Amino acid sequence: HGDLWNENIIIEDGKFKALIDWEHSQMGDPHWEFRMIRRFIGWDGLEKLLFKYNCSSGRMLKFSHVKTLDKLALSHQFNFRVKRNDSSQHLFQRYIKEWPDCIYEISH
Repeated sequence: HGDLWNENIIIEDGKFKALIDWEHSQMGDPHWEFRMIRRFIGWDGLEKLLFKYNCSSGRMLKFSHVKTLDKLALSHQFNFRVKRNDSSQHLFQRYIKEWPDCIYEISH
């Protein structure tokens, strides 16, 4: 889908009904979509969802890959804001806190 966020998800009576706004859709790494889903269900929820997805699909998506993509995206967001001179102390602190783990995961 490529643009997974609450405005593109239709929930009716507490249940998923539809996913809309497919203009950014593409074939890509499913780890990226799970990175976006994590925003709504947290890391613990994501770990459970990945387990269920892997069991039902026969695929073997990795939690660590989703975390690494999230950190790389965070780095991109930070760099974009720096270029715009948008000082975001909160984003910078999160970036500094999480970046060392990302380097470790990429190298192993």
